[in-house]
Formats: sequence, structure tokens, C-alpha cells
Amino acid sequence: MAGKYTDTHPQFTVFVNGSFAPAADGEVEFFTVGNTGIGNRKDTYSDPALTIPNPNPVPLDGFGRSINPIFLLGSYNTVIRDSEGNQLDEVDNVSGPTDAEGVPSQVVDLAADLKPIDTTDFQSVYVLGTTVIGDGGQGHFYFSSTSTESDNGVDIIEPDVGGGRWLLQNNAHNSIYSQDASGTTDVFTIAPTPGVIDLDGSRVYFVRSLGPNTLSSPTFQVGTSAAKSLRRHDVAVMQIGDTGPSGYEMILKLRTNESAYTFLNPYINIDGQFLVNSINADKLVNQTVDTLQLTNGAATNLKLDNMGASTVKANLSGGSAVPSDEPLTTFKSALNITAGDVSGLGPFAPSTKTTIVNTDLVNNNINYEKLVNLTGPGVLGRNSAGSVTELLLQTNMVNSDAITYDKIQNVVNDQRILGNVAGAGGIVSELTLQNILTFLGVSGSVAAESINIVIPITDSVSIRISGGHQDINLTDTVNFPTTFGAVPIVMFQLLGSGDNIMTDTVTTTGFGTASASVSLRPIYYLAIGLA
Repeated sequence: MAGKYTDTHPQFTVFVNGSFAPAADGEVEFFTVGNTGIGNRKDTYSDPALTIPNPNPVPLDGFGRSINPIFLLGSYNTVIRDSEGNQLDEVDNVSGPTDAEGVPSQVVDLAADLKPIDTTDFQSVYVLGTTVIGDGGQGHFYFSSTSTESDNGVDIIEPDVGGGRWLLQNNAHNSIYSQDASGTTDVFTIAPTPGVIDLDGSRVYFVRSLGPNTLSSPTFQVGTSAAKSLRRHDVAVMQIGDTGPSGYEMILKLRTNESAYTFLNPYINIDGQFLVNSINADKLVNQTVDTLQLTNGAATNLKLDNMGASTVKANLSGGSAVPSDEPLTTFKSALNITAGDVSGLGPFAPSTKTTIVNTDLVNNNINYEKLVNLTGPGVLGRNSAGSVTELLLQTNMVNSDAITYDKIQNVVNDQRILGNVAGAGGIVSELTLQNILTFLGVSGSVAAESINIVIPITDSVSIRISGGHQDINLTDTVNFPTTFGAVPIVMFQLLGSGDNIMTDTVTTTGFGTASASVSLRPIYYLAIGLA
């Protein structure tokens, strides 16, 4: 299994010299155990599967960090050099996990767990939290036998036995350039969040005074607390210079358990990226921005101020004029929202009722007559002049060969039928029964239609049945067939209001009359006799 060299941080390893100062911009070269020289180099890897070799030597950044993780295959001899190639240290028989001094490394839960550790067994320990695991205070602690700093329970821990201190190796850093525009004061001010930061617990690796107005003892202030002197991590003397703009450059290792910093000085560069440039010193007091501080085309007071009621911010004059507050009426006019058609706009719902008059409508469009209520029974339609208007439903609007009022009215009496007996082209009207008989050529005395059926009863006797009907007046004589050999039986029915079905026996020459109020009736009979 591959071991990971010196790294309890997930991204890089920090290599230090014998005094635990990082090998800034240096390198570390890996060899087989007990050997040095190019021919004895042994690769390390940047992945746990040992498939991606690291360069050898492995370059370090300005804080002695290897950006890529270093995974080991077996044991190594390591040589650590500074930025000039001078050897700082050599550690043989390294086989992770160990620290840069070859002493085994371990992991503990909380910062207080560092106190009982025997520093002869471990000099590199990863802590998972300050008071609770994962509370933001996690990091790599190393043991400094010469440190006498006060135990703060966070990033400086005093062992239970012996001297020295456990110190948090923090990888956060900022390069901060502070310049006072007046050129007379060189003070770096920092306001932390939360406000309990103690910058004495941070590590200052490099401080340089720049400019002719620099102080021999540059100071900084933490929030509103008393000013404190800056010092390097190894407590060496600060480097002072006198070239370039007035101000100080400080490279700090700030504590990870603090959440944020606010740099108040006006000229600030963090990790080589200028955040604020060329702002007057008075902005430390007055943080407002006015148009004099902005270039042409940038945000101006006019663009940032509050807008008036019922206005829009617009440039209606064309060109590159500054937008101004414009009333809605002016804005509507600019959009050409006037009486008549609005080009490019779809249907909309008016907020109030709008009256449309005939003059507002163009030809072939909806006209006023199409919108009014109908005045009577009728429909909207196109008249002979080609205009859409109200057409009343009445007989004089129907053609002569179409359905007329006479054709669809109710008949006025019983026994009526609609028809035409006047000849070609006549109007259909109600016809009486007599009209129909006349049309059919049927008179009041019509011989009965008979159907003779001969049914044998015995071998020697046959019966003749004769039936039919005849339209008669009650005073007419009913003429029966004379072929009957016996007196026939006649059944007849008078059809009409108040008439009854009557049965009578008559002679072959006729029958008596019956009293009735109508003159013409159909009679149905059935005559039975011997054949």
C-alpha cells in the first residue's frame, strides 16, 4: 500500500528546515534509501494508485509547499534544498506517514489532545478540531522546542511535560500592500470578524518597508485594540528598505479558525491581485462614492439615485445621453402608444369599458350595426346592397318558391289537408274533404267495391262472402251484388262525431235510413250468403 508523505492536509505538503521554517521556493529530492545522486533518484506519485509520477526533485512554492500530494512506494532518502539550491536538511529511510523530520505522524481529535503527547514519539500531529471536531480549527500542528508563546488553546498548545509548544501550521496567506496617500504615516490596520482575533498568534514571514517615508519600526493595529509590532515567524529582524511607493508589504500566515478580515487601508493587494487602486485617503473616513471618483461611462449618481414616482429611467434623446427620470406619458409617446393601431402589439384587455363608434372602424371590419342588439325577430346578414345589417324574419323576405307562411300554419278545422287544386303554380292551401273528393273525381254515389270469397262448407253447400265500402249519403240506396242466394248480412259504420257503429239486415235492394247530422259517410259492409 502506498504511504502519503508528511501530508495530513488534502492538497499539499509543507517542507521545513531544521528550525521549522518553510523551504520557500526550494525543492525536495527523493532517492533510494542511503543514497544520493541522479542515478539513485526514486519517483514519488501524485495519486494513491501510484500511476502519476511527480517531478523529481519536487518543486516547492513560496511557503515550502508541494502543490501535488506526494505518495511513497517503499522507503526513501530525502534531501531538502532552499531556493538557491543549498541543502537545508537530509532525512533518510522515510516511509510515510511521517513528518519532514522523519518522525512518525498521527491524528488526534481536539487541540487539547496535544498536551499529553510525548514529543519524543511524535513531532507532527493533525488535529480535527479546536473544541469540536470539524469546528474550523482543524489543521497540522508541529512541535517547536524553542517556542515560549502563551497557550491560547487554539493554535498554540503547551505540552503537559517539558518545554516548547505545539504550533498550528496554517496554509492561508495574504500579501498585503498598505499605502497612506499622505506619505507621512505607514500603519497597517486590520479589522477582523469576529473581533477577538489576536494577530500575535499569526505568523508574519516577511515584512518590508517601502518608500522614503517609512518607519524603522512599522506597526499594525487590530480593530480598536492597541497597536502591536509585527515580527517574522522565526523571530528574526525585519528587513527594511527605502525604495518604491510608501507603505509596507506583509506576507502573513493567518489562522484558519478566524472567519474573515477587513483591510481598511486604501491600497490593498491580496495574493498579487489588486483589489483597490488609487482611491483618495479620505475614503477611509467617508465611504461614499460620487461622480468625481468615476470615469466616463461608469456608474454615476444620476444612475444610482432613487427614481421618482410613476417614472421610468430612460434615454429618450438618443445618442449616449445619461438616462433620466421620464414620466409615463412621455414614455408612452416614445413607444408610439397613441390613438389608432399600435404596431407590433398583440391583443390586450382594457381596464375599463371602451365605446367603439362607427367612425373608429375601417371598411371590411366590424361595424356598428354588427355590435348593437337586434330590434326584433331577425338575424344579422348581408343585404342586397352588400352591407351587413339586421334582417327581419317575415314572409315578404321569402322567395315565391320557398316555404310560405301558409305552408307552415296550423290547419283551421278537422278533416283538412294542405294541397293545391287550383292548377299549376298555385299556392298551397287548406283543402276540405269535398275538395279532395272533387280532385279525385269521387262522387256521393259510388258502387261498392266487392271482394267475393267462396268457401266450401260441405260437399253440396258453398258460402259466398262479399265485402266492400261505399261513400254514401244517408238517404242513398246501397246497391249490393244480386248474386246472393239468401238475404245478406250488412255491416256498416258511419264515421263522424257522435256516430255509432250500426249493424242491420237489409234486403238485396236497400236498407232504411238512419238519423245523422252529417251528409256524407263511408260505409263498410260484409255480405254472407249461399253460393
